[in-house]
Amino acid sequence: GFDQIKWQRRKVWQQLQAKWTECLAKIELWKGSLKRIEGNFGTGVVAYFLFLRWMMFLNLGIFLIILAFVVLPQIFLTASAGDDECTIDVPNSTACCAEDYFNGTSDFSVVDIIQGTGIMEKTLMFYGMYSNEIYGYHAEVNTSLIGFTKSLYYDLPLAFVCTTLACFLVSLVAIVRAASREFKDRLVEGEGQFYQYCNLIFGGWDFCIHNEKSAEIKHKAVFNEIKGLLLAKKMEFERFNRTSDIMAKLIVMRFFINCIVLGILAASAVVIYYLLNVSLAYLDPNFTPESILSPFSHAREKSFLVTPAIVEDIFRDVDDAAGAEERTLSDQLVVLFYEFLPYMAIVLLNFLVPILFNYLVQFEQYSPVFVIKMALLRTILLRLSSLGVLLSRFYVLVSPQVGDEVCYNAQRGTPQCWETFVGQQLYKLFIIDFVTHIFVTFFINFPRALIAQHVNTKLARFVGEQDFELSKHVLDIFACLCNSKPSEIHYRASRSKSLFMFILLLSFAIAVAPVVYAVAELHPSRSCGPFRGLQSVWAAAIEAFMKMPAFVQNVIFFFGTAAFAVPAFIILILLLYYYYAVSAANKHMVMVLKNQLVLEGRDKQFLLNRLSSFIKQQQDYQKKMRQAEMRANRDSRTSRNAGEREAD
Repeated sequence: GFDQIKWQRRKVWQQLQAKWTECLAKIELWKGSLKRIEGNFGTGVVAYFLFLRWMMFLNLGIFLIILAFVVLPQIFLTASAGDDECTIDVPNSTACCAEDYFNGTSDFSVVDIIQGTGIMEKTLMFYGMYSNEIYGYHAEVNTSLIGFTKSLYYDLPLAFVCTTLACFLVSLVAIVRAASREFKDRLVEGEGQFYQYCNLIFGGWDFCIHNEKSAEIKHKAVFNEIKGLLLAKKMEFERFNRTSDIMAKLIVMRFFINCIVLGILAASAVVIYYLLNVSLAYLDPNFTPESILSPFSHAREKSFLVTPAIVEDIFRDVDDAAGAEERTLSDQLVVLFYEFLPYMAIVLLNFLVPILFNYLVQFEQYSPVFVIKMALLRTILLRLSSLGVLLSRFYVLVSPQVGDEVCYNAQRGTPQCWETFVGQQLYKLFIIDFVTHIFVTFFINFPRALIAQHVNTKLARFVGEQDFELSKHVLDIFACLCNSKPSEIHYRASRSKSLFMFILLLSFAIAVAPVVYAVAELHPSRSCGPFRGLQSVWAAAIEAFMKMPAFVQNVIFFFGTAAFAVPAFIILILLLYYYYAVSAANKHMVMVLKNQLVLEGRDKQFLLNRLSSFIKQQQDYQKKMRQAEMRANRDSRTSRNAGEREAD
């Protein structure tokens, strides 16, 4: 009947799910490479690359959201002719400022591709080229019953704000879900710490493996997992057996090393600050520490950010065109060097300072898991301090507001479109970081690996062998597969995953803070972007809210009143208490079931002991019976022989 139909439908659905899971497993990205990494380096290392793959898919989803709701509408929607046009009567209006910015020169140059200026600045890659239009149309709809005006429109500034919020919300939900899942795995692992070796040895093998290569990789993975567990136990044993004198010396040593680390971080920030000032001072002779130069005005784009004094030096005493071109190229390369000077310093510090951190952490005698935590935390603090210095200097540049009488403060060096300026600086940092990773991986580490593999000498092994460490090779799957050998420290998968998620959640919170402040407080540029002419980015959302029907406004306003907040707070408290009670009851039930399992185990042990004793008694009884039977047979034979002798 109906139950049979439900059962058949459920069975078909389960078969479809199994087929879909099988198809996904066959087309899984980097499956073979990840299996080799797991076999050679352990589950802790492969967990990091699984995390990178998860991050790639998350960024792909965010990219699709931005593409669908911001980029494609900007490309395909056509702006209607409006009243916001530049007039001679108001030369510094928002429309005139935007027209001046969009009509700037944008000749093609290779340097522009590297810097993000010129023709690159006029693409949708940067904020400044997005429109502040509200795209739409109005249609008169007349029927026999009613006549009305139907309006469809797409508010691009509002879409910009909503898309940003959606991206942050999607990221937060994905991170929290992944972090909770990893926390659950850690909790389960902690519950099973007394029998983790049994689970790994007797239940860790995959019996679906049907070829020798996969079996060898799985064998290495299980071996590395057991090795990591034993190493953690060894470190824990050494930690519990330290004397008070050793602990006191260790605390002093750790305090001293942490002071050194803080000094290194402060020195790195000072170096970046100083080089940034040197760069800006070279590009603008009027630069002072209280003022930041904008190299992005149209007059400077033609000379690749060359100051007037440098231009005079370049074109002084020029006799032939070839010499002028040569000297101009040379000076442009010098200016390009000063443009990238602070970002080269950031990348160089991010490359060298973690090596120093890894050397210092050896003297602190932490456990292998805590070593990777400290190394990653210090590396993150280094990068955040670098970005903090850059953002603080950018804030000094963009924080003073300009009145309606000017488009931007050119005398102070403020860029015409400061949002694009900030994007260009981060673009330069990305270019330098990417080029450095490519160069180090393929032109330094890869030749070293070839030397270590093909030259069998102590010097070659010393120069070429490289341990793969998570805190060092943070974005390098090629280094893991080709350039490195397994590290002596083996990381466990669950702890590595939870650590990565914690760092990601921390980085997300730190990244959201400046964006939220910029959206709420900073004054947008009057010459570019979808928010030009507004007091803040959030003002676009407020304007869109004021255009909503009165009923919707009243509903939203109701959410901010005490009539909604107090009942909602009470309901949340009751729900919290309810889930706490359910959790406590479940926890108590788990404890009862654990005790019951212990009692059942004892009962089984008692029954096994009784069974063993009973079997032993039976065996002894049977042995005695056999001995008695043997004695009786022997006596009967003896008596029979005696009777035969008497008869004879």
